[in-house]
Amino acid sequence: MNANLSSRSDRRSDPSRTLDSGRRIVPRKRCLRKATAYFNNTCCCYNGTLSDISATGAKIRFPAPTPLPNEIVLLWETSKRRAKVVWRKENSVGIAFV
Repeated sequence: MNANLSSRSDRRSDPSRTLDSGRRIVPRKRCLRKATAYFNNTCCCYNGTLSDISATGAKIRFPAPTPLPNEIVLLWETSKRRAKVVWRKENSVGIAFV
């Protein structure tokens, strides 16, 4: 069996997962923090709200639909992380830290 299929199957059958966590392996924590998504070598940015976060990614909400590129640098409080956009929906984006 393909290793990718095997690990995907193992994640689906993990009893610690709930409907709330969806496809996430690491649970997210709710938070409401101001955040800024930078791109184009920090020449451009959009301000938003970090609504939940985990060790592997986060969800950011913006005041309006925002045309973010696929790779950003996210800055919030005293933290700064490179990230890839993994999903987009209306005024929100999901990111994975890289």
